[in-house]
Amino acid sequence: MNPVNEFETLKCQHGIYESYYFRGNHSDGRHAFWLKHNLLRFKGEKKIRLDNIFIYFDRSSKSAPLVLQQSKILSDDEISKMRNSDWDNFKINFEGDDYFFIASGKVNGKIGELEWNFKLQRSNVSYFHFDKKWFYRGFFPKKKILTRDIDLGFSGEIKLKDNTVSGEFKGMNGHNWGKEHAYCYAYADANQFTDMQGNAVSAFFDGFSAKIKIAGCKTPYLSSGALLLNHKWYVFNQVLSSYKHEVRQLDARNWCVSFLSDTHKLEVDIIGTCSEQSIPWVALMYDHPSGRVSKVENTKFAKAHLRLYENDQIMSELKTDFFELETLFP
Repeated sequence: MNPVNEFETLKCQHGIYESYYFRGNHSDGRHAFWLKHNLLRFKGEKKIRLDNIFIYFDRSSKSAPLVLQQSKILSDDEISKMRNSDWDNFKINFEGDDYFFIASGKVNGKIGELEWNFKLQRSNVSYFHFDKKWFYRGFFPKKKILTRDIDLGFSGEIKLKDNTVSGEFKGMNGHNWGKEHAYCYAYADANQFTDMQGNAVSAFFDGFSAKIKIAGCKTPYLSSGALLLNHKWYVFNQVLSSYKHEVRQLDARNWCVSFLSDTHKLEVDIIGTCSEQSIPWVALMYDHPSGRVSKVENTKFAKAHLRLYENDQIMSELKTDFFELETLFP
């Protein structure tokens, strides 16, 4: 999707945001990164702000994850160029020699003394969190979300001030946009799983639980999720049934939910706190198009246990230490 044309379809008095991001976990289990490119137009304004954010995680470090961020107001010329581009062919320069560049086969950029250079191995498999196409074009939901690539390989390096982390990373490419962020939510995804005996399993999970405001009233938790297991999809993303899934726990660092369909149940327990080892978390401040600000917490190393049932009989159990978990509370 063209990153600017979506802005042009909505009147400026509503405000709008868009986020196109990458997440990768290193094969050594220690390092991870989160690369975010955001567009934001506040309610009642015409100017568009672009944010470029790189977050580096090191689960062996006692320090907080490294967060580097730069922002700029796009010129009319830059907006015009973006209209003729898309997120897979997109370069923006910042002050000095800072920049970021996205192509279908690579991503690279620079913020200060940090640089990233990756070749991409795309699966070209996407996941849509809503079950009907018109939910992505209509007025509801106000927040649109999809996973552009569910199983993305990164080969390259992150150059830090005093260190270089190179090798293979495994992650995803996400995309969301809308008139507002949800009132509160938990979002999670993972594509590195084992069975309970520690054997690698081909699987992918993506999902969320969120409360939204309608006419000033908060909804119950609305949930959507899907599991791709051994090349077969188990999908729980019917928007009109999203209130039926059972949120058993949701706080700033944990999310436990049971997804239900006529034939299957998927129990997902994601734990972002652990007494046995440190799990690094980062806190970011999210600007809403309305001008409101919320704190978002995120980790790439949450632990999780998944159980898939068919007609009340357990089919599969999975576990991982590499779940991305993100939460927003007002």
